[in-house]
Amino acid sequence: DEMKIHFVGREELMVQYLLVLDAINFCFWPSEGGWEYSDLSLCLRSALLKDQDAFSASRLAAMTEESFQAVLEGRTMPLMKERAELLREVGVGLQQYGGEAANLVRSANKSAATLISKMLEIFPGFRDQSQYKEEEVFFYKRAQIFVGDVWGSLGGRGLGEFKDISSLTMFADYRVPQ
Repeated sequence: DEMKIHFVGREELMVQYLLVLDAINFCFWPSEGGWEYSDLSLCLRSALLKDQDAFSASRLAAMTEESFQAVLEGRTMPLMKERAELLREVGVGLQQYGGEAANLVRSANKSAATLISKMLEIFPGFRDQSQYKEEEVFFYKRAQIFVGDVWGSLGGRGLGEFKDISSLTMFADYRVPQ
């Protein structure tokens, strides 16, 4: 059940949680530690239930591998350094929006496409792209997943209302070959 592994609460806090989760939602190939998406989601949910300021922009901007490990309840997962860097990037970027992902979402005026563009502008780590036959190919998987998660978790209402939600593409997924 999705509600058991995700944080559910005040709308603004749910959006902050989803941005943090989706910023580091990548590379869950089978690993020694056995990390899966649900493990990450549960650890983040637990951190937020213990401390509603766990994902404040200032804390995210100061995130280290060690503080990220504390969020994970002392556990480690693959790519800790990279994930901590992405969380710092989110914290710094959110400062332009009063430290709140909800303000970023509001600034898009109910447009999924505008929100994705804003995210790509302030969060370089969300710019999923690659070179194919001398041409840049853009996926923006995690940015689109964030918009889809906000829309889905809030039932398309409030902060989850996007007039152009159908503009999202199918999310490219590295796990399809598995």
